[in-house]
Amino acid sequence: PEGVVTAAVGTYYTDTAITNGALRWAKKTGTGNTGWQVIHGDTGRRNITATLPGWGGNLYLQRVNEKVYVTGTISKADSNLPGSVPNAFPSGFTPRLESRWIGYGFNHSVGDVVTQIIITSTLMAVNRVSGASWTSPQMTSVYFPTLIFTTIDAWPATLPGFAA
Repeated sequence: PEGVVTAAVGTYYTDTAITNGALRWAKKTGTGNTGWQVIHGDTGRRNITATLPGWGGNLYLQRVNEKVYVTGTISKADSNLPGSVPNAFPSGFTPRLESRWIGYGFNHSVGDVVTQIIITSTLMAVNRVSGASWTSPQMTSVYFPTLIFTTIDAWPATLPGFAA
């Protein structure tokens, strides 16, 4: 309804088409047809790997209400991790605050490497924390369990990647 449906603050709107996964909206602020926020929505799991040039693996995003869930395994095409991805997360999925997690990198010749995944509104970075020596070959891939953070972005107008 954002930009389309005019209503008073406190009004609820049900999108029976569940556009982009948004079912229930509440008019939270303003007058006219703006100020709507999703109060019940689920984008479903989206594979966004193809939107990250030079990266491979399977990176998934899912937004449920104001929470964003990230999971997967990522690798660099040039097999040179650590690395970073500018603007990894599209509008509607960016974190409210910088978030840090521990993941597990892997290099076939040296084994497991503990890594740190840093996600900000403009960057996703993967850094080595411990494991194989810094002079050994770089990690080839990084696996991380589900990462969860809060977003204050408006509900996405389009969904990234493809349904997984």
